[in-house]
Amino acid sequence: MSLSDIRDYLDRYCGAGSCGGSSSTGPTGPTGSGGGGSGETGYTGPTGPGGNVSLAGIPTNAILYKDTLGGFTGSSAFFVSTGSGEFVIDGKLNVTGMIDPIGIAFSLQDTHPLAPSDPLYNTTIWFSTGQGVQIGASSIVGSAGETGPTGATGAAGSDGATGATGAAGSDGATGATGPAGSDGATGATGAAGSDGATGATGAAGAAFANGTSYGDYIFFDGSSYQVASTNVILGSSAGQNNQGTSSIAIGVLAGNSNQSTNSIAIGTFAGQIDQRNYTIAIGNLAGNSNQAQASVAIGYSAGQSTQGTTSVAIGYAAGSNNQTLQAVARPRQRPR
Repeated sequence: MSLSDIRDYLDRYCGAGSCGGSSSTGPTGPTGSGGGGSGETGYTGPTGPGGNVSLAGIPTNAILYKDTLGGFTGSSAFFVSTGSGEFVIDGKLNVTGMIDPIGIAFSLQDTHPLAPSDPLYNTTIWFSTGQGVQIGASSIVGSAGETGPTGATGAAGSDGATGATGAAGSDGATGATGPAGSDGATGATGAAGSDGATGATGAAGAAFANGTSYGDYIFFDGSSYQVASTNVILGSSAGQNNQGTSSIAIGVLAGNSNQSTNSIAIGTFAGQIDQRNYTIAIGNLAGNSNQAQASVAIGYSAGQSTQGTTSVAIGYAAGSNNQTLQAVARPRQRPR
């Protein structure tokens, strides 16, 4: 019932004062004359003015109810929405009997609408945004799960009858040539063919000089090959210039210049320049220059420069410079 309906009701039924507070009683009529039996009833006094019903302070569209004072009042806690006609209760609705709705629409809630301490917390039905329908803190209807895997494909049906072959289309353009395939395995070797005719004999090569004794050998003197018998020469530029008879020069530039008779130079640069008669130089740079007659130099740089006559230098850099006549030199301490 709307507020306007209530006002019409009050105007219709309360005009005579039946809805207002009680009016004052009219004056008592005169007492009838005495006699036997009761006298006539006096006339009824006039009806007092009707009481006033105040609607001030009652919210628009509120539902009116009788208060404890016998009047009417209303509250914004429950009202009728003018636009939708919905009955709205802003609070908890206690129902002692059954309810039989067509449907119930829940508003989505991110969290439980009641505090955990509320006695109704575990029996409240509500709709969680992410978990669906809940009773208390437990889901009873979850949100839809992911789509399950696609089932296996059913067996293929039997082939239909082959249709008639259509007319052949025109040939399309020839496609590009594909890449060459890998080489196949090599086939078995065929039978050998017959020998061809023998070719003409080539021109005769240059002839070497013949040796004269067992053990003679050939060496290159810079322009042609020669036979050596009394001397030994082995290595680039070894014994190259004026090597005396019965001398030995082995190694790069060993006994290179003016190696005298019966001398031995073995090693790179050993006895390289002016090695005298009957001398021995063994080792890199041993007796390298001006090694005097009948001297011995063995070891790296031993008797390297101007070793005196009949001197002996054995070991690393022993008597390396200007070793005197008939002297013996021990090795120097090799640097670390």
